[in-house]
Order: sequence, then C-alpha cells, then structure tokens
Amino acid sequence: MIASPFMDSFIVVDNKTATATIHYTGTHSSSPTTLTTPPPQNATLVANKFIDSLRSLNSKRFPAKVPLKMVHSLYFTVGLGINPCSTCKAGNGSRVVASVNNVTFVMPATTLLQAHYF
Repeated sequence: MIASPFMDSFIVVDNKTATATIHYTGTHSSSPTTLTTPPPQNATLVANKFIDSLRSLNSKRFPAKVPLKMVHSLYFTVGLGINPCSTCKAGNGSRVVASVNNVTFVMPATTLLQAHYF
C-alpha cells in the first residue's frame, strides 16, 4: 500500500509518501512484496477515477437514504496558509496548513459510516 498527496497546482511542501506492507490472515509471510511506482502527484485522471470508484454500501441492511429536497444551506470557509517548520526540508522551512470554518482539521475518532449506522 502506498499513499501520497494529490496536488493539481504546484506548492512546495515537505513531500512525505507513506508505504506499508499488509499481510492478510491465511497468506504466506514468505510471499514476495511487489513494489510499484505511484502516479505523479498531479495525475488528475487517476485521482478522478479513484474518487468515481467510491460507492456507498447501499444494501437492504444499509440503505443509502439520501434527502431529495434541500432544507438547509451550509456555508463553509476553507483557509490555506503556511506555518514555520524548523524540521521541514522543502518549502524553505515552512509547512502548508489548512482549516475549515477557522478550525484546524483534526482526524475524527469515529468514521462517517460508523457514526451513521452504529
């Protein structure tokens, strides 16, 4: 498994690509690991194909009940900035930061599917 950011515009950042090896139960630990080269960070077609492949569970047990009439208007502000970072090599010692509604993003403890169904 490999993960890297998608950026369709050039911003100098400290590029960190994450890699991991996953061993599934019941498989041989001696199975060879195949390394791959990730697509470029600005590969819009690859990113769009991945996003378009995501689907809901949409089954009898987990129906996708989507409202057909809009009853609320939502307003979001997204902020993008640069903070000093003494350990960052790229970006002249700075790090790109973002916020939504002036709140810095923090990973939630509960996934959206868990919050919706359980």
